[in-house]
Amino acid sequence: MRNRFRKRHGGWLLIVLLSLGLSGCGAISDADRRAAASNADKHEVLIAAVWPFERNNDLFSEGLDLAVEEINAEGGVLGRTLRIDKYDDHSSVTDGLRIAQQLAENPRVAAVIGHRNSYISVPASSIYERAGLLMMSPASTAPELTGRSGSRLIFRSISSDIALAQELAQYAYQHNNRRMVILYDDNAYGKGLAKSFEKFAQDRGIAIVDRVGDYSDPAKLRELKYKWEQLAYDGIFLAQSNLTAAQTVLDLREAKADVPLFGGNAVDSVEFRKMTGLAGEGILAGSYFSAESSRAAAKRFVDAYRVRYRSEPSQYAALGYDAVRLLAQAMTQARSAAPARVAEALRAVQWEGAVGKHSFSDNGDDSADLVVIKELQKGVYRTIQE
Repeated sequence: MRNRFRKRHGGWLLIVLLSLGLSGCGAISDADRRAAASNADKHEVLIAAVWPFERNNDLFSEGLDLAVEEINAEGGVLGRTLRIDKYDDHSSVTDGLRIAQQLAENPRVAAVIGHRNSYISVPASSIYERAGLLMMSPASTAPELTGRSGSRLIFRSISSDIALAQELAQYAYQHNNRRMVILYDDNAYGKGLAKSFEKFAQDRGIAIVDRVGDYSDPAKLRELKYKWEQLAYDGIFLAQSNLTAAQTVLDLREAKADVPLFGGNAVDSVEFRKMTGLAGEGILAGSYFSAESSRAAAKRFVDAYRVRYRSEPSQYAALGYDAVRLLAQAMTQARSAAPARVAEALRAVQWEGAVGKHSFSDNGDDSADLVVIKELQKGVYRTIQE
């Protein structure tokens, strides 16, 4: 009986001893405690996913689940079952930071996938870093998320606003847009994407004739549209979340704005298409996934998703899928679920997934070229440049 107890519970006894400072080495850090806990459970590896699942899921949950099912069918991670616990932050800073603190206090959590919104991810990342908890963001593109002094555990598995804005500005210039307006959300995502697009647009020779954050109502937008006509505008760039951008498009159509519309990756969204309907036709989006890609890894994902869910995958389904797969790949290469070792392995990983070939710079950014340009045609986004 004593031997069985020691075999089954020895790992957890070690964690308890460490947490009480009885290891003979004095007080230990949260990172050391988490490193011990992440490898102590011989049956399960625990990852948390934080996202606005109820309000703005965009098939992200389905992508996570598909990856977990495949990995466990293949034998799991490090011979252990992979489990993902999901938390809904409701796109709220308050809820997001509360959940981040909750996860920081749970030493069993080896990594966090999330959040969707940069204005939550940026402050939450500081909580995770202090707790020795690895964070992989598959959606937050604000440049300030990564690369901060002392940050070694924060990653993003998509390109930042900088890469996406550069491609969109180049595309706009090539299609004769020379005098554009920027409408943006007054938050980390909106301001970061607007700033990046403005820089690259001006570098290409596109004049930004107006830059507006959070207009008040459709009447105000009609006034702005009259002003833009006097400035001879020929395009609008939306640095907004999917739901805000959808309302903006509806308001722009009502105001009879008939210039080309461009948006960031947020508008490549199931919710955006549902909300805008016919009004969204023709919008151009910078995105990180093409279901039409001829790449073998993308085709495998699309085929598996169709079999599992009898529907087409979204950008966020692919991003969620790749985030899980990347973490599993890094854990396998590190032969450990300890966050610091997984982070080290991520910086050396070269892996091709649903959205493209992933590799990480030292500051945690995905350095691969993952941007595609899409156009909304008859309710479906079609890839026009990959």
